[in-house]
Amino acid sequence: MMDSLWHWAITFFPGSTWSVIDALVTIATVIGVGYSVYQGWKQNQKIKIYIQREDEAPQKLPVDVMRKHFSRSELFGLLGALDKESSFRIKQTSSETFLQDILSVQNGKKDSITIKINKDDKFDWDNK
Repeated sequence: MMDSLWHWAITFFPGSTWSVIDALVTIATVIGVGYSVYQGWKQNQKIKIYIQREDEAPQKLPVDVMRKHFSRSELFGLLGALDKESSFRIKQTSSETFLQDILSVQNGKKDSITIKINKDDKFDWDNK
């Protein structure tokens, strides 16, 4: 098996053994650079944040956060800045599901996050 693979590589890349090695290293480098460019593009995407109160449609917050800066503390800072008294209390933000959603956004599996606000929660933001 290995002999036939080596024979294929030599016939595909005619020349000395070093030219075959150079070609393989070049191909691997191009693939690596392409993957790195893709990851950079993905990390620079903007994440949309939505607030959904009970029985209402989701409302988008006026600020997006780049994926590479998206964290629980960044999100809490943004919510605190938008709350009228700078002190909010949202039960969902302490749930395991919420933390999994943040991890999914950081890993590139989701491009937005929705925070559900119940009637017992405190978040005074007027989107007008």
